[in-house]
Amino acid sequence: MNYLRYLKVKFIKFSCILSFALLGLISCSYSPFSLFNQGDDICIINNDAYSLGNIPVYRIGRKNYFVLKTSFGYKERGIASWYGFSFDGEATSSGELFDMNVMSAAHKTLPIPSWVRVTNLDSGESITVRVNDRGPFVDDRIIDLSRAAAQRLGMLRQGTARVEVEVVPNWLGLYTEQGVNYFAQVGTYRNEQNARNVLVDLREKRFNNVNINTDGLWSNQVYQVRIGPIPDARLYLDIQADLSRNGFENICLVVEKS
Repeated sequence: MNYLRYLKVKFIKFSCILSFALLGLISCSYSPFSLFNQGDDICIINNDAYSLGNIPVYRIGRKNYFVLKTSFGYKERGIASWYGFSFDGEATSSGELFDMNVMSAAHKTLPIPSWVRVTNLDSGESITVRVNDRGPFVDDRIIDLSRAAAQRLGMLRQGTARVEVEVVPNWLGLYTEQGVNYFAQVGTYRNEQNARNVLVDLREKRFNNVNINTDGLWSNQVYQVRIGPIPDARLYLDIQADLSRNGFENICLVVEKS
């Protein structure tokens, strides 16, 4: 089930506005495709590396979910469920409208889209479906099937089934490996020297891989102080917490194509 249905969320439109002219600091004004309750959002700057449903980290309730960079090698056994009438016609996490009569599925962490083979472990029946949504966020369930997919798998009446889910690589030439880098952006500055001062401060506090990324042209040029690249989105949360302990706030997770 799409986590859009669980939280009031918005897709990022990131913009920077000049807020402290004397310091040259640009504050981050953003409407995040939000992963948390209002006031506890993660700032994510999505530089076209991910589609709407592939935000690298999101939270449902008290649990964080990390979207995989690649579907390669994924295989898991667990419980499948299905969803239909209540969500028919609503937007999925991919932005498509959900059609319960089309073969599709929701998964918590596989990249969107991914193609998976789902096998009913009790009957041996097997189907191939495209993942275009997020969910299910219930107990030990590992995949949520559309009504059509559940019917084909022979689990429509009972509602759930024991299944094995395995990624089908190169299905119709649409293999979905994501080549991305993560960065922790500490601040964006109009004044290059102010950015360099922050870089020195971070290095003195023993933060590694600190760099300045220049963006924009001529009079619109800005200097972004960043830490990274970070190999895994999970590490970003640790770095963000460490930065906060050292007095750095309003950190943004930057996602870019590698």
